[in-house]
Amino acid sequence: MTFQALPSSSSYVDPRNVRAGKIISDIGGYYDGQSIVYSADSGLLSVVFHHSHNREGGAGLRLYHTISADGGATWSRPIPLEESLIHPSHDGYQLLHPDDPKKVYVFYGFNQGQLKYMQPDDQAPTGERSVDLLRGDMQLDEGFRIKLSTDGGRSFASDRLTIPVRRTAIDRANPWQGETMGAFHCDKPSVIGGAVYFAFQKTVEGGGETPNSEVFIMRSKDFLTADDRAEATWETLPLGDRGLQHRSRLALGEEPHIFQTDPADPQQVMVAWRTETGILACSTSQDGGEHFTEPTIMTYDGIRPIKNPRGAFTPHRFDSGEILLIFYNNGRTERDGYVGRRLYWYTLGRPTADQTIPGGMVWSEPELALWWDGEALSDRPGWNADWAIVDGPGYADFTETVDGRLVFVESNKLTLRFHQVDPRTLFFLRHQHQLQQLIEDNLVIDFHRPKGELRSLNLPDVRSGAGGFTMILHFKADMANLRPRQMLIDAREVMTAALDEEDTGRYVTKGFTLSVVGRGEAGLQLCLTLMDGVDVVHHFTDSLRFDEDDHVVSFTVDCGPRLVTSVVDGRLCDGGAYFPEGWTTLPATFGAMGGADCHFYPAATVQHPHSGPFAGKIARFLVYDRPLLVSEIISTTRFLLGRLPG
Repeated sequence: MTFQALPSSSSYVDPRNVRAGKIISDIGGYYDGQSIVYSADSGLLSVVFHHSHNREGGAGLRLYHTISADGGATWSRPIPLEESLIHPSHDGYQLLHPDDPKKVYVFYGFNQGQLKYMQPDDQAPTGERSVDLLRGDMQLDEGFRIKLSTDGGRSFASDRLTIPVRRTAIDRANPWQGETMGAFHCDKPSVIGGAVYFAFQKTVEGGGETPNSEVFIMRSKDFLTADDRAEATWETLPLGDRGLQHRSRLALGEEPHIFQTDPADPQQVMVAWRTETGILACSTSQDGGEHFTEPTIMTYDGIRPIKNPRGAFTPHRFDSGEILLIFYNNGRTERDGYVGRRLYWYTLGRPTADQTIPGGMVWSEPELALWWDGEALSDRPGWNADWAIVDGPGYADFTETVDGRLVFVESNKLTLRFHQVDPRTLFFLRHQHQLQQLIEDNLVIDFHRPKGELRSLNLPDVRSGAGGFTMILHFKADMANLRPRQMLIDAREVMTAALDEEDTGRYVTKGFTLSVVGRGEAGLQLCLTLMDGVDVVHHFTDSLRFDEDDHVVSFTVDCGPRLVTSVVDGRLCDGGAYFPEGWTTLPATFGAMGGADCHFYPAATVQHPHSGPFAGKIARFLVYDRPLLVSEIISTTRFLLGRLPG
């Protein structure tokens, strides 16, 4: 029998799970430096990446190219862009010609590479002047290279062009007096006002990601229009002998990106780069990159820093002038910043006329993009800062397809994967600044002025790997009587530990509590304590400022990444000034919590002592049986408070 319509599959895969991405290549060794473009002419997705069969920066590093003709579902066998396995080819970033989709350029590094140098006698205290380098791929001799595809990314020509790079003070001071430069890029070239731009870094000794690096930019005003691309003019910017650098212990100008900030003025550009201090540094130019402001901290709103460890972030600029930024959203600084890279987040930047904000961009509250809970090479014995430092996804690159999808590639340096940005998440990010309505989907509990004991819902088993919940609390504190360890909600339940067996005489506690706690310099905050009968996990807010005003605070448990997050008055907690991050990770074994019986303003007991009921009034308590997006929480927060930001 043949049926006209069969029931569709109801299987669910969390698109934020790194493992949910389509695998492009996975043959061991090391992957990195991937880029992707879509050509409307050929209908192909073109991906270029570098790979070696050993370690980062190891022997045999080479660029490869692969295509997909079915929107990323399947990929061709990767083929080398350069034949040599002796001279490393690496960091290939593609540019689609804005007026001719048949033409795709790949900009990359390809040089002999120096693996040792001789240091002066006065710098060789042991008498050994020869210094060996672990890698020679982050170097340039003549300059960057370019190859061209004239068939929409299906194939690339064998011949190559060279982009000459101007020598500056950092080059003349290096071990080769500038004959070889320590330089490489991981910035996708972009077209700004008809000129081609990309940012790169120069290093002191060409051995990798080393202190005292500097940010530079390549610009060509005539590359896209020159009759002979080999005759195009390239400028190394900024003007002068010094690049851009963040003032810190390591003084980094590392892995920069350049983008246009004012849609109406191509002279207005910003360069942002990573540091070891837990923030992104940035500098702006009003003359197309020839001169820059003093480097500063990149912020959401002119005040709050955008946190990021020493890990890869990537901007993607839309035609509207909006910029989607993928980054790590934490300020970890251990191991010179090579930590905290298991979770990728999005923030969306919008141009603003406020000149007090660096670059004239305001950025949304972040949404989770990708999570990874697999192997972390950063935990290996013998960890070092040169390689084997992987702990999650990185080096993402984006492109938009003809059907409106925003897709990207990334690797955790072990496997190369293809992903799609969730359209719903992107919609909420783009409209986050306008949202002000009660989110009703999956709203299962809505208590107005709750008190006493009320029946809520049993919280989910985190081990399910999907789903979760969000609780939102609208309240006002009585400041004269507010004290630490006061309890707002007690949803604990003591139960037998027997599991279909004789009474063991043991008991466990499940559920949750919500209380006021002191957090040192952060002052009084709220603490959500979760219990599954075995583990007890505490999650704290970090930006709450108790006063006589109304406040709205949310807590979300997301079972996929096992994350607990909180939003205070429309701001996602990110650790603030006192903590590196704002989320809490639940143990892999954390299970079901229960918590259905909620006691509001509970009195202290002998079994559960505390400082007494919360000194204040709870106006509303909402529970959703799914984890809300941060943007949805912000929308509901504004609805409850009755105001938009500002």
